[in-house]
Amino acid sequence: MIRVFLAAGLLVLGLGAAEGDVGAPARATVDAASRLPLSLAMATGSVTSAPYAYKALCRTTPSACTGGGVDRMVLNDDNLALLDTVNRKFNASIQSLEDMANHGLPDVWSVGGKYGDCEDFALAKRQALIDAGVPASALSMAVVRTAEGVGHAVLVVRTDRGDFVLDNRRAEILGWDHTEYRWYKITAPDDPRRWVTVSGSRFV
Repeated sequence: MIRVFLAAGLLVLGLGAAEGDVGAPARATVDAASRLPLSLAMATGSVTSAPYAYKALCRTTPSACTGGGVDRMVLNDDNLALLDTVNRKFNASIQSLEDMANHGLPDVWSVGGKYGDCEDFALAKRQALIDAGVPASALSMAVVRTAEGVGHAVLVVRTDRGDFVLDNRRAEILGWDHTEYRWYKITAPDDPRRWVTVSGSRFV
């Protein structure tokens, strides 16, 4: 069991103080738990190739590609508020800019910039949640295709109530199975340097 206090991490991020238990059974009331969202867990398949720009990120910034801790966080009220706050904070603070305009290259994955595209939003949220005490192994980068046929990257958070998406295209947090996306691949929880295919859904 890993007990993590989120207050210090939230203050560092400027998100306000809160406390949550991300690695142990939640002690919420039945009524409170019934208000929390519910999703299916994502089923994964075979090992597949990592995006080349992600591999470059792992070489230059190894900390962005490391795991650790339990592979599911408890989705209680405090932790849901944390996810919502982080998602909204970075959606507002990072200015959307395509890689060619930002870096002069077609695809660059980076952490910590004021400008970025979809994967940079997702990486910033992942790092912020890790800094706040969420286990790295509960956070996965994923590659999808939108309803318009455009490639897109999001952050997936694995919880005891299913898998949820933090997305720069929307403020609200949805279960992965409630999005309009076609899911292709995702980083493995035991080794974020390894990518696996998405093969469907399963119960948590």
